[in-house]
Amino acid sequence: FQEDKHHLLGSTSTNKVDTRRMSGVKRERSPSPPPPAEKATKTTPALDVAAMLQALQADKAKISKQLVESKKEAVQNSLLQKSLLRKEIVKSETSSSQSPAAVVSPTPSRKLEDKERKEGEDREKDRERDKDRDHRRSDRDDRDRHRDRDRHRDKEHRDRDRDRDRDRDREHRSDRDHRDRDRDRDRDAKGRELDDKGNIVTKATRDSITELKANQKFKIKQKMDLLAPSLEIAAPSAKKATHFDKSLAMPKTRAKRDTFKFLKPGAITKKVQQLKDEKAEQEKAEQEQVEEKRLSHTAELQARLAQRDPIPDIEWWDKFLLPSGKYENLDNPNLDFVTHLVEHPIPIRPPGEKAELIMPMYLTKKEQKRLRKKTRLEKDKERQERVTLGLEPPPEPRVRIANMMRVLGTEATLDPTAIEQEVKRSVAQRQANHDQRNQDRKLTVDERKEKTKEKYQADAKNQTTVTLYKILDLSDPRHKYKVNVNAQKFQLTGCAILSDKANMVLVEGGAKATRRFEKLMTKRIDWNEKAEPREGSAAIQPSSFQGTNRCILLWQGTIPRQNFTTFRFENFPDEAAIRRHLNHRWSEQYWDMVLNWKEDLLQEE
Repeated sequence: FQEDKHHLLGSTSTNKVDTRRMSGVKRERSPSPPPPAEKATKTTPALDVAAMLQALQADKAKISKQLVESKKEAVQNSLLQKSLLRKEIVKSETSSSQSPAAVVSPTPSRKLEDKERKEGEDREKDRERDKDRDHRRSDRDDRDRHRDRDRHRDKEHRDRDRDRDRDRDREHRSDRDHRDRDRDRDRDAKGRELDDKGNIVTKATRDSITELKANQKFKIKQKMDLLAPSLEIAAPSAKKATHFDKSLAMPKTRAKRDTFKFLKPGAITKKVQQLKDEKAEQEKAEQEQVEEKRLSHTAELQARLAQRDPIPDIEWWDKFLLPSGKYENLDNPNLDFVTHLVEHPIPIRPPGEKAELIMPMYLTKKEQKRLRKKTRLEKDKERQERVTLGLEPPPEPRVRIANMMRVLGTEATLDPTAIEQEVKRSVAQRQANHDQRNQDRKLTVDERKEKTKEKYQADAKNQTTVTLYKILDLSDPRHKYKVNVNAQKFQLTGCAILSDKANMVLVEGGAKATRRFEKLMTKRIDWNEKAEPREGSAAIQPSSFQGTNRCILLWQGTIPRQNFTTFRFENFPDEAAIRRHLNHRWSEQYWDMVLNWKEDLLQEE
């Protein structure tokens, strides 16, 4: 850049070398200049800057002209397309008016239906694919489970066979030991075994162990044949006995053993075909429902097209382009308004598009602590940097009585009393500054009231809670004052109706406000307390109510929005006026609840 600059200004080679040195670019040293005898000076010819500017302007004008021509061509194509589209719409309307059963040309709504149908088919395919994947996964799990079960069963069989072989080997060893011991014993002339004293050894016979099921059955049959005579003798006495219970006799028939259950040929194929037929019928019913919906929408669209306004000869945004006022005359459009400039309209969010819902992020106690510590460290670091740069004076040392000797050092030993007094004054000043900062940060009475009001209003915007109370006697002025003042304080809306039949208090507001108002009405106010007349005021008229006064919470729930704007006491002469007042605010049902309440209902609850 420096070389081009000096080249344009006609600088000498000496200036070029100096510029390179200043810019920090390292280049090889240029050859030495010619000897002074020649005295030849080498200069760089200057370029024609004016010619370059003229060439740039010419290129710019050429590009602008090309851009304008392309925009004009695009406008003409747009007008031609509008003209053709208008002719098609007029032609389709004419044909539809002549033949009502004609099919309507594809419209945006039809395209939207096709798109929705396609999306539904895609969703159905995705659902089928997910179902097949789940089936494959379940089959794989079943195979794994069966494989594990077979492996475990094979292992049990191997363990059982190994134990049986071990027992058999043990028996064989025992028999071999017996045979060896018998061989070593003495025998008499008949070959019988004799012990050490010469007595004959009686050897207990051991029954052969039968392992096969058939041999076991044969052994049992032999034992039963041996016991048959005794059973035949005891049988008649059993039959003659009066206390014999036939239900206790052993069943003669044996329980049927589980066997293989073979399926008939083609049973599985028949079941699969049945499932396919059911699925095809369901898809056919859904398709018929979609087609019926499309036909109804088409009929509705035809009715709308028949009732809509006629198509104008030209739209208002194309009037300045076509002086003739019709799309048919496209020979000489007015394109003087088309320039090389580009208009960028302001983007506006569509009315049907929903704004993105940003969920608030709540931090845990540990995260809040960490974030607070990090912010404090960053502030301290910024303060230290400002002090280092000299933008603000360094802070005074925080000297206390405990660290006085360590901070001040030799200064504290010169005059300890004066230094101690100075340290105490600095500590008191820091405490006073701290208290003053806290006092400055405190809100005034009006600001606190406004803050509380905003909190209750924000709580009411999230959810509106309605609470209905019935008070047996609300003639005491102190009770009226407490109800009215607290309702205004909690930013509640509603009304308090006083009549001869019943007294009703209806409040609307946020969950927190209604919860506090409920505590006031049911716990804090003593409804049986009588107001005493003040000095200089009129006497309080006694109430005609006889009995125990109390406040009953009849109903509590939520509604979409508040029906009242303020809270006030209302006194009506008759019930018709009460119903008329509540009907204007969609709250007449609350008065019916108050009138239908009875004492026995409360006792049942």
